[in-house]
Amino acid sequence: MKQIEKINDSPVSRRSFLKGGSSLLGAAALLPAAGLIAGANSAHAQDTGGPAITAGDINILRFLAALEIIDDDIFSQYTEVSTSTITTANTTIVNNNNRFNQALRLIDPALPQYVAETRRDERSHANFINAFLGSIGEFPANLDAFRTLPSVTASGAGTRRRLTNLRHVTVDTSFFLRYRRDINPDFGDTAPQIATIVNTPTIPPTNGVGDVEIFNIAQSAAFHFAFLEQADASLYSALLSKVTNLDALAILASIGPTEFYRFAVFQTSLENIVTFPGGTMVTALGGTQTRRFPNLKNNPALAQSVMPAPCKFLRGDLPICSVLRPRSIELAGAVASFNALVQSGIFTGQSNQFFTTMTDLAAAADAAQRGI
Repeated sequence: MKQIEKINDSPVSRRSFLKGGSSLLGAAALLPAAGLIAGANSAHAQDTGGPAITAGDINILRFLAALEIIDDDIFSQYTEVSTSTITTANTTIVNNNNRFNQALRLIDPALPQYVAETRRDERSHANFINAFLGSIGEFPANLDAFRTLPSVTASGAGTRRRLTNLRHVTVDTSFFLRYRRDINPDFGDTAPQIATIVNTPTIPPTNGVGDVEIFNIAQSAAFHFAFLEQADASLYSALLSKVTNLDALAILASIGPTEFYRFAVFQTSLENIVTFPGGTMVTALGGTQTRRFPNLKNNPALAQSVMPAPCKFLRGDLPICSVLRPRSIELAGAVASFNALVQSGIFTGQSNQFFTTMTDLAAAADAAQRGI
């Protein structure tokens, strides 16, 4: 775990514009971006030979940095409890939670490795975008004041405080059939849920989890991995047409496809999902968990149909086309993306200030207009 802490200790994360608690975070993060643009920004624009960076560009980048910090928090927790021994960037991560590791490996032998590499990638996105903002004289995103949620007590998990709660997760699995059929939500199409995952842990909360339960948790996590990556891919696509500066455009156009790349990897792992007992249970806290999975392992025609099926795109009078979807601001923009995370339950226990700060950052990103 010391190695994991070492990776997490980045220069950008220490470069905080937060000195006095969450209220200052909200104030600093939400300052009018136009008022923050310094002379360094104009010089930067002249150096690149393109349009100057705009307030809208900055709002978009700051929200994306905040979201990548949240993604890093999620996949850090997954990495801690799923990785046996993995070497990433010359750092060896050793974990003692062999049971969860083995449950994931029954779904896909490489799944723990995919999780660790996703954590690495999401962290690199957050660090890069924040460093870029700093390089042009802008405040980076910093959510450290909101790291208040406790870690799980299962073996392998760190003891530091978290941004997210993976004990009561609801996963929207409609992405599975959306990409396998000619369905595009931007045109009002809807896709059914392929699995039911409601109010359930996606990492083992304690060491006292039975064999059936830990496999249910692992299968829930496998769907959660794919859900997160496809949502981020849609978000980057939705915001891409709003940026002005060429560097900002390059950041979105280059990071966004990597999110879809990871979605493609994670959804291939779902080919080995099986129907498993223990679907509905009442928790110690009185809530009801529901997990019902299809038998995809015995349905290769459906499970292995992983290429995005052509669908309507841009206008209904044009031919169908294989594309990422949705990409409308209404369904895939910053506010929609954050709301989807809220509805998934991963912020259970967070403060009102956290929700206010993130919602305002998201609204500012969605309100961006090219050239402004």
